[in-house]
Order: sequence, then structure tokens, then C-alpha cells
Amino acid sequence: MTPTVLIVTGAGLTWALRVLFIAVVPANRLPKTLRRLLGQIGPAALAALVALDLMHHSGSAHSMLPALASAVVAIGVARLTRNLAATVVLGFAAAFIVGLLV
Repeated sequence: MTPTVLIVTGAGLTWALRVLFIAVVPANRLPKTLRRLLGQIGPAALAALVALDLMHHSGSAHSMLPALASAVVAIGVARLTRNLAATVVLGFAAAFIVGLLV
């Protein structure tokens, strides 16, 4: 299979699962604790991606520095501002700048 076919198939399956879940189990029927936990799926997935990236670069200290700097800056900005756009932009900027310096 070509990468395009895989991406389109994955997108279609993801969309179908979302529509099926929304149609079969409306959010107002779910228990409060489950609804609260569902709100944490996005941040948990992003944290898993960051952890995976940090573990991928763990072989060399130089290759790990941009990812580590990005994570530290993003965590600091997120805690101070609670602004997703600022967190993403400043995290990318930190990774870019440290990548140029290393």
C-alpha cells in the first residue's frame, strides 16, 4: 500500500469510529467521571508523543537537547499562561533555537 492510501484509510476509520461513538453513546448519557476523564485524552496523547520523542533522542545528549528544551519551555509557558497557542509557538521556538546552537 502507498502512504497516501494508508493515511486516507486511517482518517476514514478514525472518522467512522468518532461518528459511531457519538451516535451510539451521546455524551449526556455518560457518567460524570467518564466525561471528565474524556477531556484528558488530548493532553495525555500529546504528553505521550513528547515522552516518545524524548526517549527516541536519548542515545545522544546533543540530539536530545532541542526536544528537552522544547519540553521545559512548553511546560513553563503552559503553567504560567494557560494559553495553548503561546505554549506551542514558544515550545517550537525553543527547539528551533537550541537546534541551531547545538
